[in-house]
Amino acid sequence: MTCYIVIIPGFNEAQLTDNFLKSLARREKVWVFPDLPPLKAQDSLILIAFSAGVLGAIALVWGWQLQGICIKALIALDGWGVPLGGNLPIHRCSHDYFTHWSSALLGTGQDNFYAEPGVEHLQLWGSQKTIPGWRINQGERCFMTLTNYLEDLLNQYD
Repeated sequence: MTCYIVIIPGFNEAQLTDNFLKSLARREKVWVFPDLPPLKAQDSLILIAFSAGVLGAIALVWGWQLQGICIKALIALDGWGVPLGGNLPIHRCSHDYFTHWSSALLGTGQDNFYAEPGVEHLQLWGSQKTIPGWRINQGERCFMTLTNYLEDLLNQYD
């Protein structure tokens, strides 16, 4: 089974998405929505969505799962105000503690991240290499960069 990473940006400048893509250690098998090839039931996906893209991503998850496509995980970067739930692992990454705490009220997974100190919303998408913060995994905290957190998740599911 081939595993692809699908990037679902929000309404932001394309340069920020390009910066995000450059920060990923792996560049093969990465697609940016909506430029996707036809999907087959034997494909599996890891979705990484940002801001308004998180709302689109959760809708895609439900639709693709109904088609038999395996969604291994959804990583939601600053999907504040978006209820998240479903039959898959979900990880929230937030630009500050308040966003982390208040978003968790609408659904969250066991393993999440928030920037400390807090950063501007768009920095989470375009400058993640320089963003330190806390990984919260089943109540345990570990200080790391957002890039390290994302790479750990991708290695876990790939």
